[in-house]
Amino acid sequence: MSHFVHIAEWTSGTALDKATDNAEWHASLQRMFDDPGLHITSEPASYRVVVELRPS
Repeated sequence: MSHFVHIAEWTSGTALDKATDNAEWHASLQRMFDDPGLHITSEPASYRVVVELRPS
């Protein structure tokens, strides 16, 4: 089993809504979900970064 996590940073909730309210984007996702060779499940969620660590 493989896991894939897609992380994106949005400037605002409005920007996220605009990006995901796109018929072409939804069609692309649907093609992935419908592909029997991919076995994709989705658990979308939004998070707020509260701590960001960088190597010193």
